[in-house]
Amino acid sequence: MGLDREDDGTIVVIAQTVRPQQPGAGGVGGGGGGQDPKPFHNWYATGETVFDAVRNLSLLSPNIMFLPTTRSIFFQSVWPGAAF
Repeated sequence: MGLDREDDGTIVVIAQTVRPQQPGAGGVGGGGGGQDPKPFHNWYATGETVFDAVRNLSLLSPNIMFLPTTRSIFFQSVWPGAAF
């Protein structure tokens, strides 16, 4: 998950999820036919606060975002006056 603040003060949240595949369906570069999609999807959402941005992110994804499994959080830059 990544967090960033735009110039206008809005918060951007970026999350990456795994795309489910059928067993034996191959993967990236596997099997003939067309071009296989990437095995992950990047989701982007914005909000006035981190809470708003995460809520908006959960509305975009067809699956429930289970945040306790988040392993890393990346911050784009140091936010002046931010209290973490």
